[in-house]
Amino acid sequence: MINTTKMIESLNSRFRQAARRRNRFTTKEAAMKFPHLVVTEKRRAGQNIAARIPTWGQVLNALAEQYSDRINAIKKIDHLKIHQQKSGQARRWCAFIMPGILLGRGDWRRRDGRTIGVPVTGVDRLGCRSEERMPQTARLLPGAPVAEAVLSDIVRRVAALHGRGVTPSLATILVGDDEASARYIRIKQRQAAELGFESPHRHLPAHASQDDLLDVIAGFNLDKDVHGVLIQYPFPDHLDYDAALHALDPDKDVDGMHPLNMGRLALGMPGPLPCTPAGIEALLDHHGIPVTGREVVILGRGVTIGRPLAILLAQKRPTANAAVTVIHTGVPDWPCYTRRADILIAAAGVPGIIQPEHVRLGAVVIGAGVRYAGRRLLPDVDEACAEVASAITPRVGGVGPTTVAMLFRNAVAAAERATT
Repeated sequence: MINTTKMIESLNSRFRQAARRRNRFTTKEAAMKFPHLVVTEKRRAGQNIAARIPTWGQVLNALAEQYSDRINAIKKIDHLKIHQQKSGQARRWCAFIMPGILLGRGDWRRRDGRTIGVPVTGVDRLGCRSEERMPQTARLLPGAPVAEAVLSDIVRRVAALHGRGVTPSLATILVGDDEASARYIRIKQRQAAELGFESPHRHLPAHASQDDLLDVIAGFNLDKDVHGVLIQYPFPDHLDYDAALHALDPDKDVDGMHPLNMGRLALGMPGPLPCTPAGIEALLDHHGIPVTGREVVILGRGVTIGRPLAILLAQKRPTANAAVTVIHTGVPDWPCYTRRADILIAAAGVPGIIQPEHVRLGAVVIGAGVRYAGRRLLPDVDEACAEVASAITPRVGGVGPTTVAMLFRNAVAAAERATT
């Protein structure tokens, strides 16, 4: 068993030596202020390099992993945590375990931040077991094959409807002249035609009133030949999207976002499912990623992905039944949660928020959140995470194709319900 006191004394000694050489962090404030970020340091030669500063939780894991019983380890060093955390020494110790103790579950980094990959067992200068990472490349999880499988099933179901004299119909509503929204509508209309759907469309001007919009929705609700309705978002600022969504017939809601359909999801009742969460579940199943019993962490609590996805993956069925944790950027230590995930799903809508140091070695990473800068797509997951993950969605063509496929799956199911 490791002598914890001796280890701490050795780490403090290394810190003092480094401070005298001035080739590591020059102030304790830097280590305390940026526990999860990259801090730039200056060497004598004048070159700048980056260092990752782990948290006290990682130090705790590092020490605890040296014991066979984690609980005893926590009891052994908890008094040190309470005493030292106020002064910030815990983070300083962690910043100077270089190269050495495995921090957490595979979070060790060289000071240049480049050594990432599979573990190789070794012994550090303190005589403790350590693990270093060698480069690896994650398996890609494209969404196109998933979408093709779903659309093939839709073609079969549409043919059955045609055989009964029913043509499924997906209506679309666009308000304003947003070019991206207009482009999405054209893509969906083209896909509808390929699948054998009719696709009536109403385009309202940007100055349209809320009553104008509600009249269009009411018309589609009453039209028995229209089986599904898509209200394209975003809206002009003066319009209330939630009010428009609430006015839609829940059985024609192909986005699965109506409050009644969200309630059906929560209760496990049949109904339209939110498209992106359903697409993520289908993607994991198609690529043979086991979900049952595994720890899934979702970064993002939005109503379109985070919250419904948590409900979906926690439900009892072969493609779900997971232990799901939902976190968000308002949680100060959110990386502590992401680093323990078997499956990490990023849905925060913050470009590049997930970096390699936030991912557990060998985890599956799904990028669901994106933003756009003009026509350029900015995903939540940095591409460098492929060097840590065992499987990851590509920057383009991951969750997107599955979302569109699920929209049409909801539409054909609506047509089947309406005509049975």
